[in-house]
Amino acid sequence: MRKEKIDKILVMNLGGIGDLLLSVPFLRGLRQSYPDSFITLWVVNRAKEIVQGLNYFDELLVFDLQELRFSDFIFRPGRLWNALIFLLSQRKKKYSLAINLLPLVNILSALKVAIVFLLIGSNKKAGRDTNGRGFIYGIKIYEKDMPGLYDVNLQASLLEEIGGKKTKKELEIYLGEEEESNAGRILKGCGFSDVRLLVGVNPGADWPSKRWGAGNFAEVINGLSEGMPINVVITGGGNDEGIAKELAGLLKVESCVLAGKTTLKTLAAILKRVDLFITNDTGPMHIAIAVKTPVVAVVGPGYFKRFIPESPDIITVRKDVDCSPCTRRECDSMKCLREVYPFEVLHAAERLLKRR
Repeated sequence: MRKEKIDKILVMNLGGIGDLLLSVPFLRGLRQSYPDSFITLWVVNRAKEIVQGLNYFDELLVFDLQELRFSDFIFRPGRLWNALIFLLSQRKKKYSLAINLLPLVNILSALKVAIVFLLIGSNKKAGRDTNGRGFIYGIKIYEKDMPGLYDVNLQASLLEEIGGKKTKKELEIYLGEEEESNAGRILKGCGFSDVRLLVGVNPGADWPSKRWGAGNFAEVINGLSEGMPINVVITGGGNDEGIAKELAGLLKVESCVLAGKTTLKTLAAILKRVDLFITNDTGPMHIAIAVKTPVVAVVGPGYFKRFIPESPDIITVRKDVDCSPCTRRECDSMKCLREVYPFEVLHAAERLLKRR
């Protein structure tokens, strides 16, 4: 696309923490390319904190539209009405360009985006043409359903198609004095008896299909502690407190359960101080990568090439099975994770920690 004057830009990313973090390089490049444009970033409530403090947009818009279902026409008309009022309020802003940064996973998601962009009424529409579903977009890049490209690279291609400049591809989280201070206070409160290597573990995940299990993580940590002196912090959201406490009860080393006790940014500041992070494929994994902490990621069903960059500080432990990759939130088989053994994760953790 030939670069031209664009007054107002709407960037829509209604994904989770990882999706939003992977969009930071795009936002950085967009701001550098269109410094005089007014950029609005539209996100969901659970992920908004991760981009607060960044100066790559002028307005942060929070509305959880992705939870709407077509059945709401019949069963929840009030919810639908609120969404309509919100979308028509955006129409008044007269965006020059509206961009959707997420893939169109099926025809229903394509129809939703089409309706949203139609109601917003932007002059130009841009996004990812996933398997030819991007009929709504005038500016688009093609991608397959199972992308083999890192999302940051895909979005960089979209930025170039819009007329933007190339930019550095590092993820980024703004951490202020408050988050750094809170992290120090929380770690001090853990009361570890001596100074050792600090290992973070994240045994939970929103999707049951991505949980490797507390017993497996315990085997890794206990094996690690036999070869080197470590202390352990166990992270996660409020829903992960149960599995975090279960893991703590299985460990032979000093540990501190932080699941449900930190904000996203305080968690980022804590992970910055960690020597190694061992985790499922979940939001905190992306946060650790963003703050440049070495990561061992246990990956089951997800499209790992889309979400995890190639780096000497990141080791992905996974198995190619006949049903993977997939997008199932729950799974009776769990074959992809059952075939990942603790000794494999332990060896990966030892490799990264010995470099520290």
